[in-house]
Amino acid sequence: MKIEYTAESDAYTFVPEGFYKFYNQRRRWTPSTIANILDLLISWKEITEENNNISVLYICYHLCLFVSTLLTPGTIFMLIVGAIIVSFQWIHTLIILILNIIPVSVFMLMCVYASTQKQLKFAAILSCIYGIVMLIGLIGVVRDAVDIGFCSITTIFIIFETGVFIISAILHPKEFLCIIPGLIYFFAIPSMSMLMFLYAIGNLHDVSWGTRETKSESFIRKSQEEMEKEKGYFCSFGKFCTCMFCPTNNYTKSDFILSILNKWKYLKDDLDVNQGNAETETHREQDPEESSYVEVNDYADRGSVQTDEQENKWWIQTIKSHLKPFHKDPAKKRKYLQEKKIIEKKLIDMRNQVCLFVYMLNAFLITLIYTLTQVDVFTGSLSIFVDCRGNQIEIVPIAVLFIVVFGFLLLIQFICMIVHRFTTLVNIAAKTQIFVNKVTPKTND
Repeated sequence: MKIEYTAESDAYTFVPEGFYKFYNQRRRWTPSTIANILDLLISWKEITEENNNISVLYICYHLCLFVSTLLTPGTIFMLIVGAIIVSFQWIHTLIILILNIIPVSVFMLMCVYASTQKQLKFAAILSCIYGIVMLIGLIGVVRDAVDIGFCSITTIFIIFETGVFIISAILHPKEFLCIIPGLIYFFAIPSMSMLMFLYAIGNLHDVSWGTRETKSESFIRKSQEEMEKEKGYFCSFGKFCTCMFCPTNNYTKSDFILSILNKWKYLKDDLDVNQGNAETETHREQDPEESSYVEVNDYADRGSVQTDEQENKWWIQTIKSHLKPFHKDPAKKRKYLQEKKIIEKKLIDMRNQVCLFVYMLNAFLITLIYTLTQVDVFTGSLSIFVDCRGNQIEIVPIAVLFIVVFGFLLLIQFICMIVHRFTTLVNIAAKTQIFVNKVTPKTND
């Protein structure tokens, strides 16, 4: 089996309408994505042997993606620290590091001990603050580019990243306007790549759906209005007059329309017989789904079918064993609550282990990069110098970390995107008919 990416595909789903719902949705997506990648990596040998469409290079790519995902919070944290250092060079680097560690550490503790609402409120506040910090960092990068020019590794990487997205937008003309909010995504990098990841693993034990459990107020209001409109549909005049003597049954507006459609079907057959072969000027092709709907519900007004005694017993037993509410069966409710407590405890233990691993891994990364940066400041032996127009480009450890974690994967994705767009162009060119040959029918003399 082979699954290919289709650029023309559209997905219709419920999208988050606010900050809180967006975080709750990604709270489910992030752990599930990591778990799927981990499952793929664990069984990579069997998968590559059984499926010829999955290569070892594909497994290596997912290995790099898995490692970079785990290191993303620490990398973004050091990116923020580096941006503040570039913008405020008169502040000691240790003070900048401590000032950034405090809010992030508080948020990490809140993700473990505080309620979800408090976590989301604090994440919203930090997102606004870090958005301002990213603006300050952008100003520092622009100033660095003006002073040094293209001989700055930061400037080169920013130009490369911007060029990747611009070229991608040009190669996808239908989605070209999606590049306009790109600046907003830049300001939201700390929120989406660091805070949201910490929020997701901190709430790993939460198995609620997140976005589709509570319907929007507009949807609920619309549903209530439709129910009021359908109630008493045959015996009322809007909300002004309602017949009190009409029978109260479950005969709704959809049933009324269905009966009209059934009657219209028989009327249409009679008209076709009377009109013979007369042709109409306009024709409307009936939707297959609508046609099947009318055909299936053709017997809606013909009564219900009675089942035999044996089938009735089977349904009663099935409802009693599988669908009976817990409040009517104390033993089943007690067993369910016990199993629920055991599962919740296991989920919390797993959450604690995952959080400890991710927190310690990123703490080691931050300590390592900061120590190497400070050693380089005093000795200058860890920097890599490259000639650029007579000047020396200094590549510091933070820049190396950012390039390795994000630049390498972005380059691979960009190359694969170019190849995919080229194959798409070839397919379109092969299927497009430029010159149409006129075929004249032969006449028999």
